[in-house]
Amino acid sequence: MPLRFPFAPKILHIDLRQKMTVEPYQLTATEALHQIKAGDLTVEAYAQSLLNRIHDRDEVVQAWAYLDQDYVIKQAKALDALPPSERGPLHGIAIAVKDVIYTKGETTILLL
Repeated sequence: MPLRFPFAPKILHIDLRQKMTVEPYQLTATEALHQIKAGDLTVEAYAQSLLNRIHDRDEVVQAWAYLDQDYVIKQAKALDALPPSERGPLHGIAIAVKDVIYTKGETTILLL
């Protein structure tokens, strides 16, 4: 016996040509690299998006022992100022250094 539904199913029409809005923090490293290289995304805008996400989530996640936001933006601006010929293969991609790794000029935390 076939299944009968008391309602008619809705048919969704999706325009696949329409671009979805994605925040820079949602990009993969590869996607961010391509956008930075193409000039569609600045390193500063990428960094600011990441910092905004950290600000929004870190109260719950508590992943950051130390974060110098001013330094991050200063470095991002310096990276944006570099001519393309001087940019490396991971130009502008953010990394985090775990607080148990010694980093010159930063606080290192080791609990035993």
